Amino acid sequence: MTVDGFTAVDDGPPIASDAIEFMGPNPTMGAATMAFALAHEGRVQMRIHDLAGRVVRRIDAGSMSPGRHRLSWDGRDQDGLASRAGLYFVRLEVEGRSLGVRRLVLQH
Repeated sequence: MTVDGFTAVDDGPPIASDAIEFMGPNPTMGAATMAFALAHEGRVQMRIHDLAGRVVRRIDAGSMSPGRHRLSWDGRDQDGLASRAGLYFVRLEVEGRSLGVRRLVLQH
């Protein structure tokens, strides 16, 4: 069983700029996936914050090549426990630079 996973999705024209393309399913009963595109190789990190701004989970994907990718959160906190139902903010960073934040509703 994979707790977190990321995959490269190939094909298509070269990527002009880094961008978040999709976050879902939303709402989710567990795992959710963020699809994004990278124009250049870079170190990627996804952080999940609760409503109070606390980091619930940090997923370090390491260095990723240019192209389209997916990164998943399994709905668990840093200790591996199921996160509470509610609203979360998912931030994607490349080389320490924020690509954006998406809202995600976790249901049980």
